[in-house]
Amino acid sequence: MIMIVESYSVKGKSFENEDFLLWQHLGEDKLIAVVVDGMGGLDAGALAARKAGEVIVSYVSEQFVDDTPDEVLTRAIRAADEALRLIRKEMHINLGTSITALILSGRNLYFTWLGNVRVYRVVEERAQLLTEDHSVDVGYGNKKLTRCLKGIGIA
Repeated sequence: MIMIVESYSVKGKSFENEDFLLWQHLGEDKLIAVVVDGMGGLDAGALAARKAGEVIVSYVSEQFVDDTPDEVLTRAIRAADEALRLIRKEMHINLGTSITALILSGRNLYFTWLGNVRVYRVVEERAQLLTEDHSVDVGYGNKKLTRCLKGIGIA
């Protein structure tokens, strides 16, 4: 099986680009990929994105042995949130990130997300959105995330 990983990132209007993509092969037909979008306007969105991505990929690559993909992704997200909590506490800063993590195993796709980093399936040049943004409209064209990683626990 041939696996192609592609990404596209757009810089926000007011802040630096805090997007981060990381992937790693887990075997012949397995792949972990993480796309994170640091929250602009907070103290360290880029740091949050990079740290969360690295923790998730590391956790999954070490723990994806006996557990189901869904179980390992859930625990990896919690590990990333804990890593952000430690940074928040040590540096006394406010940070956060939206995230999507997925495992491709053979022809099966397993994913989880928090925030507005989307997953699409493309078949015959047609894109189908597989996720729904965790956000609410707060007026004047602005949206607020209702779920994300901020180092404060996951509801």
